Amino acid sequence: MNQEFIKKYRELFGNESDDFFSSLLKKRKRYFRLNKARDVDYLKELNSYKISPTDIPNVFSYDEPNEIITNTISFLTGGIYIQNPSSVIPPMILSELLGNNGVVLDVAAAPGGKTTALSEFSNRNMTIIANEPSSSRLKSLNFNLEKYGAWNVNTISFDGRVLHKKLPQIFDGILLDAPCSNENKIGYSEEINKNWSIDLLNKMKKLQKEIILSVLQLLKPGGFLIYSTCTFSIEENEQNIEEILKENSDFELIDINKNRFTKGISGNIALDDKIIRVLPHKSEYDGFFIAGLKKKGELIIDNKNEKNTEKNTINQFFPGHEFEGTFKSIDGLIFFQKENRLIEKIKFNKTGIKAGKMIKNELELSSQFLWEFGKFFNENKKIYIKRENAIEFLSGFDISMEVDRDKNALFYEDIPVGVVKNLGGVLKNKLDRYFLYGRGI
Repeated sequence: MNQEFIKKYRELFGNESDDFFSSLLKKRKRYFRLNKARDVDYLKELNSYKISPTDIPNVFSYDEPNEIITNTISFLTGGIYIQNPSSVIPPMILSELLGNNGVVLDVAAAPGGKTTALSEFSNRNMTIIANEPSSSRLKSLNFNLEKYGAWNVNTISFDGRVLHKKLPQIFDGILLDAPCSNENKIGYSEEINKNWSIDLLNKMKKLQKEIILSVLQLLKPGGFLIYSTCTFSIEENEQNIEEILKENSDFELIDINKNRFTKGISGNIALDDKIIRVLPHKSEYDGFFIAGLKKKGELIIDNKNEKNTEKNTINQFFPGHEFEGTFKSIDGLIFFQKENRLIEKIKFNKTGIKAGKMIKNELELSSQFLWEFGKFFNENKKIYIKRENAIEFLSGFDISMEVDRDKNALFYEDIPVGVVKNLGGVLKNKLDRYFLYGRGI
């Protein structure tokens, strides 16, 4: 392990340093987050994985038996997201602070773990703008938003340091999981171990502070910023927060710890008591830092959301269900999204999810829309299949099966699997190729 790193943290942790260094090298437990926004029993498929709940809502630990969990129906259809509990804490806290409502900005969102968690914690009630400055990482963000059904999220792509020049001051909450030195991975990443230096910490601290100062300008009075990193250095964490508070009298530190987690390590008790540290030698979770700032004033949340009011051919598939978002047709494709007049002048890279497409005046439903709203799907149009058939379908293959011609949606027990074109004896696979070729994005 990097000797300069060892020297720095031996001085910081003292008698705990050996335990700290050992924790960075130990084998990590595996976790996933359950997509609770759908109210589908995905856990039934995962019984063989020795699942145990954690103290973070919707997050479970698991062991892999003979089959890796990413080959399950639940993972392939967006029912579970592989994610460490530590990284679920920031969206959980922001959702609690806002009462699962409001307009929220996720500043550095890819690959989408925190964005989709925030969407799910709010039960799709929030209007979320997810920013990702990297064009390649933006692809992975858009892929996961589609897969996990986050129809209340819109994406943009700007450098975080200039967001105050690109967006209006409309945000009730901001989530900033900042780029950092990634010290949490130093025990198993040769690149991070090789590149670590004090100069790197100072470089990242400067970048983080510039991003914080930019996005603070976008908060409404009473709005909240949740700042987090997956690194240990005081420079990138407590020190950044302390400097921001000294230089910006309009903001105050809020107590997000509430004696639930390990506290800060800066030595400033007034600061440390209110922030969250997840330290790997004191927890089974990955290392993390989280702090909350509030802009002084009274927060008045006004979503100004619009519901779909026009009758749509999609109602035949979901009889009696009232959709909270709106459907929009663009060049024959139908999209489902959360309409909010507060964000209507912003140009987005992606909005909502694809609901389907019109073919000769008939709506062909998308599989990802079925994954999200399968609970409300027309029972008369369901086709119940075996698990091996579901995996075959999700691998891109047609299924040979004779069923009534008006049935067109595959289900494994109560898990929505996908949409087919029923040709009589052959169920033609209509899964977007995106979900076959985009898995490695």
